Amino acid sequence: MAFDVKVKITGVDEIVSQFMKAPKIVAKHANDAIKKTIFTLLANARVNTPVDRGFLRGAAMVTTFEEMKGVLKNQAPYAVYVHEGTGPHYVPYKAIEGWANRHGLPPWAVKRSIMRKGTKAKPFFTDSVEASQTEIERFFVECNKNIINDIY
Repeated sequence: MAFDVKVKITGVDEIVSQFMKAPKIVAKHANDAIKKTIFTLLANARVNTPVDRGFLRGAAMVTTFEEMKGVLKNQAPYAVYVHEGTGPHYVPYKAIEGWANRHGLPPWAVKRSIMRKGTKAKPFFTDSVEASQTEIERFFVECNKNIINDIY
């Protein structure tokens, strides 16, 4: 189960128009802006990720880069459930016991609550995008300026 969080980037039409004129120059500057975007999102996602024992926040974040594309994802198998929340569902007592004890809650009460209400969403990637939006826009404005400077 996966989820997508989209980043709104203004000025893309201008970048595409310039790309038709000089693809290598545009790709160079756009890739730079994409990398800066991904690393900014990564930093903010780590700050916004809920922490119990640190696995979700820690080494589970993975970035990949291709030509004109960057991907940031969390490899924790339960990341989507934390991000999106869940509906009511059965939870084995043993699965919830450690978490409940670490948080000073009776495991049976946590189990009953999840079976009745599910879990609340903690959209850490969405929060990261919102926290990063101004910087991301700046990266792509700078990208456009660099493209124009190199082409003309």
